[in-house]
Amino acid sequence: MARILAASDVYAASSRWEGLDIALGEAKLIWRPCAGTSISGHADALKYGVTGVAVPPEHPAALAEGIAWLLNNPAAAERMAALAYEFIMKGFSI
Repeated sequence: MARILAASDVYAASSRWEGLDIALGEAKLIWRPCAGTSISGHADALKYGVTGVAVPPEHPAALAEGIAWLLNNPAAAERMAALAYEFIMKGFSI
């Protein structure tokens, strides 16, 4: 899984519901910019404009726009990925 994430430019989490999204955390651990739905399972790890881009669930056009925004704003995406990595390292453990 790490190789697939490492080969990706952006991680997208399109869940309608989620507990704690482990895959979202894994993407953050390898510094991938993340876009995802603004559901409770993502709320702690996906702070809009800080650690990623959050969009309404069941709104694929908004998710596509979020992904495009990350791809078109590489400096901001990199900053969010770095902050997301720090957030995961400080706030979560086994």
